[in-house]
Amino acid sequence: MEFLVNWPQVSRTERGAFVRTSCVLPSGSLLSVSVQPAIDGWIVSDEGSAAWEASSGGREVDGALAGLKAMLAQKGLKLHDGKIYSPRVSSGELPYMVAYLATATLDASRWLSSKVDKKKSETIVDVLPRHLRIKFPDFVMPEPLSLRGDTDKAYTFRNVLLLPSRQRLILDPVLRQDSSIKSRIVANIDVARAKHKNLAQHIVYDDAEDWTEAELALLTVGAPSVAYSNVDALVERLVA
Repeated sequence: MEFLVNWPQVSRTERGAFVRTSCVLPSGSLLSVSVQPAIDGWIVSDEGSAAWEASSGGREVDGALAGLKAMLAQKGLKLHDGKIYSPRVSSGELPYMVAYLATATLDASRWLSSKVDKKKSETIVDVLPRHLRIKFPDFVMPEPLSLRGDTDKAYTFRNVLLLPSRQRLILDPVLRQDSSIKSRIVANIDVARAKHKNLAQHIVYDDAEDWTEAELALLTVGAPSVAYSNVDALVERLVA
């Protein structure tokens, strides 16, 4: 991993690094890919950026992932849990694979956007990151945060603030859908049980929707929940 220190635009993580590429996603942001050590080599991943980019435009991408998986297989890449992965490569092959997977991720995000229908309205998954970048630009971490859970499964969180205390604040948005509720609870429990240092977790729900008391109680099993309308107050208290 030490040889990555001399690479430009590299951010170290607990298990590897994020490399910021020159690929510009449709949203206008620069794509970062993760580099993780593997047995006798390295694995590169988009950490779900292609799927996230397409879904952030108000689209439901799950139904198109099977087609994307087949398309990526033709390029020698894998798709698992919405994330694109490279095969294992050597240190000498790593720069090429970073560029190759970044280009494939950009193509995948465009393909997904063209294959799925746009929803009528945006969700909290779209609104929260935009609001945080506008309201708290000095605290939003520029790269996604990849963490291992207690089960050693990797999770990626995209709405993370670095507080003056050096604590990382995860604001994890959840949709009022059974699959979303379950996935956010499982991810947050697993990460919490890993006992990472300097980490605070919150699940953010859209209080403009008609959540039941039972649903809200269920969210707190994963992490403390906070209504979207109360996010600013929470963050302002923590950065004060």
